[in-house]
Amino acid sequence: MSPAIEKYDFLVSGHAREGRRRTETRFFTDFGMRCVVQIPSERSRIVGHMVGVAEKEFLILRVAAGPNLARLRDHVGEVITRFVAEGTVYGFRSRVVGTIEHPALAFVGWPDDLEVVELRASERVRCFLHARLHNERETFTVAVTDLSAGGCRMVCDPGKNGALANIAANDLLLLEFDLGDGLGPRMIGGVAKNIVKDDRLYVGIMFVNLDGELSLALEGLVERIRQLW
Repeated sequence: MSPAIEKYDFLVSGHAREGRRRTETRFFTDFGMRCVVQIPSERSRIVGHMVGVAEKEFLILRVAAGPNLARLRDHVGEVITRFVAEGTVYGFRSRVVGTIEHPALAFVGWPDDLEVVELRASERVRCFLHARLHNERETFTVAVTDLSAGGCRMVCDPGKNGALANIAANDLLLLEFDLGDGLGPRMIGGVAKNIVKDDRLYVGIMFVNLDGELSLALEGLVERIRQLW
């Protein structure tokens, strides 16, 4: 297992685990927090918000009425629930133990263990994604050649875009590219790191100011690329 991922078993007792338990399970009472639910056999994800909890029993998620709720209602196996808090993706597998049509609610079983992925140390995957880089005056065509949920590496031809040669460490950048979730290109802010200039310009970018939705979308794109490669 990657060092960036760790497992916490809620069923294990002991003083060493108690501190970890308090840190992680407190997010289950952060009502209104955005989360996504995924049926493992499907690529699409169902967006919801956490609206309630019965500790050790289930979490209550508000989801869109109609087909999404029906998919959860009719699925008989486990689903994967993920949410982001304080720069960390939390995920777990459990079963949908019930649904309500009005209001549209899904009751997701309490996890036996919780997977924790630190975005700042998350896995990078090789890729080639067309992107646009924006500054205050211009827009440039670039490519993203590796990607993680916390950053990426960008490459471009400074000969065609001379202004790009002036990028310096810690410059604020704005990247625009498609995260593959059907919502179209998204703007993602970042800070320039690890700049290498030769016949091409290579810039490591650390993403900043990610909200929960963007973090989950990035994590999902990284996972899809990892599975393909």
